[in-house]
Amino acid sequence: MELRSKAAEDFQKNGIPATSQNTIISAGSQPLIAAAMLATTDPGDTVIVPTPYYPPFVTLARLFGLNIIHLDTSNDNFQLKNDVIKNVISGREKKVILLFNSPNNPTGVVWNPKELLNLPGNVYIIADEAYQRIYYGQDRFVSAASLPELADRTITIRSCSKSFNMSGWRIGYLTGPQEVAEKIEIILEAMMVSACSISQEAALAAFDKTEKAIARNLQDLSRRRNAVVRWLKKRSLTFPNPQGAFYVFANLPERIGVTSATLAEMILEKADVVITPGIAFGNDKYVRMSYACAASLAKLKEALARIEKTLSF
Repeated sequence: MELRSKAAEDFQKNGIPATSQNTIISAGSQPLIAAAMLATTDPGDTVIVPTPYYPPFVTLARLFGLNIIHLDTSNDNFQLKNDVIKNVISGREKKVILLFNSPNNPTGVVWNPKELLNLPGNVYIIADEAYQRIYYGQDRFVSAASLPELADRTITIRSCSKSFNMSGWRIGYLTGPQEVAEKIEIILEAMMVSACSISQEAALAAFDKTEKAIARNLQDLSRRRNAVVRWLKKRSLTFPNPQGAFYVFANLPERIGVTSATLAEMILEKADVVITPGIAFGNDKYVRMSYACAASLAKLKEALARIEKTLSF
């Protein structure tokens, strides 16, 4: 309950109406995403997944027998738009789930939750905010559930893995309407009983003692992001502005004229640098470049130089 209270406070800082009673702790955010989908859907229901997407969203939707609508955001500079959502659900009277993550993996784009206002009452939201603390904007990050019009139909999921750099500890947390949270809790109890007690103690320490470290980490990531962005701009490559997370989604395959998987394999073999094919996220014209793993800014610049040499830019 102590960790539930800390997690609820974290949601409250963004204006989300969370309490220790409707906040749930789990072994990472992945089980929470699955349980939220199970608690809010029946086989044959419709789930809208904006593209590019976090791959497990589609895997789980298929596993649960849901009808998937892929909502391509590339035509709107990878932003989620109200009129586009309304267009794809026009005529649908049954419940529809909108499943997304913001800041987005793989683009780093932060979606404006105000675009979700005035949607029909049959649209419910599952918002994955795993990268919520990794946000480069000057203003405060805005959660969909912080808007009163959306609070009673939004489930919000966060993760200690990205926020506190503690992926292996496997702690995620969720909040949502009380009746849905209770159903999710039953599902999780049947699936996994509880999160590791040692990991919960570690998460408590993280909530209490890591804010200064998070600020330093964000400054470091911001410098790396700027280096990648400058490199891409100098070569006139197309990419959405990464406002959060630690990825850039660039149209390298489209420029070179090969598939994203072919390009990723080429760069791995010839440059000894890892990038992720965009097809894994539903867009074959792009690749995801992560700037989180480089040991230093100099190492990151070396990786970019290797890519440049390989592609003869």
